[in-house]
Amino acid sequence: MAQNVYLFCASVGLATVVRAWFDRDALTKAMGLGNDQQLLLAQTVGRRKV
Repeated sequence: MAQNVYLFCASVGLATVVRAWFDRDALTKAMGLGNDQQLLLAQTVGRRKV
């Protein structure tokens, strides 16, 4: 899935980075995930620095 995001971002001129270090508890709560769901990584997408 992350590779597809990288390919899309490259095609439309956006930047992206995969991050494995993030606040799992805060994101789990914000996303309303259940006990049988877990976050493995986060992927930030944004505009390239000019």
